[in-house]
Amino acid sequence: MPNFLNLDVDHIYPEPTNEQFILSFFNRLYMNLHVFNFSLFIVWFGKHRVGKSISSVIFSIILDPTFLDNMEQRIVYSVDDLKREARIIRDKKIKGASIIYDEAGSGELSNQRWYEQKAKRINAILQSIGFLNPFLNLVTQDFMFINSQARKLSHGVFECRRTNNKYTVIKPLWISNDPWSSKPYRNYPLFCESINDDVVSNIYKIGKIRLGRLLDEKTEQKYEEISKAYKNKLLDEEDDEGNEEDDSESMIDKVEDAVNDILSNPDPVLSRMKNNYPVLNAQLIAFQYKLPIRVAQAVKIKAEKEFRNVVK
Repeated sequence: MPNFLNLDVDHIYPEPTNEQFILSFFNRLYMNLHVFNFSLFIVWFGKHRVGKSISSVIFSIILDPTFLDNMEQRIVYSVDDLKREARIIRDKKIKGASIIYDEAGSGELSNQRWYEQKAKRINAILQSIGFLNPFLNLVTQDFMFINSQARKLSHGVFECRRTNNKYTVIKPLWISNDPWSSKPYRNYPLFCESINDDVVSNIYKIGKIRLGRLLDEKTEQKYEEISKAYKNKLLDEEDDEGNEEDDSESMIDKVEDAVNDILSNPDPVLSRMKNNYPVLNAQLIAFQYKLPIRVAQAVKIKAEKEFRNVVK
């Protein structure tokens, strides 16, 4: 008994090191993507310049052997680019391919544009490319900046912070949705230490990942060039939109023309008759007159009101 009590238990059962934890963490992600045929959808968020995009690039390089050679194409800023890359990955049958949707909160995936057709197209793409086992990264400054459907599709939310130039601190959270609750469940990555294969011993939680500047200068510079090109384009587009008053007047004219045309012949956009009043279809109006759906709904309301005035 004295010999047993004097055993160096810490030496026999040492605590796992940080290196072992991070290797297990990436190994689990890699197995899910490349062996078990799961997809991985992560939202990266944090303040400006804290290392969100660079961290997503590092994760992509580690988990996708094809990413580095195709980085310029795999970092996308629009739904059309996302769809293009999804097609390329499908045609080449690339398993576990990583795509980074950078600046997602300011582009077409923005929560402020949830009503637009492009947001619906993005959500359809996100749901339809799951069979490709993609590793999809959405990078934004706030989790709530992206629309609700994209949030529900995400598997993990990684918060990024930085207090120096040496490393970014990532707070990883896995999320899951319950059909009986409007709020998602959040939990840290958990690892169980097993003894004799089936016996579970200690349970460890990863509360943060400290990610250093692992990219070489050439790769980091390449990303900066890709990002800078998009931001310059975004600024130029804002300048081109310039005169909002002219755009508003043009849209008002389109609405009036559409209403007048419908009043003269409602049949192409007619849904049904109700109490001798025509009920119009906003989707048909949007298609017939090439209008955004929200404008088509305004045309529908205005035209139906005019019809009721005529009948009275």
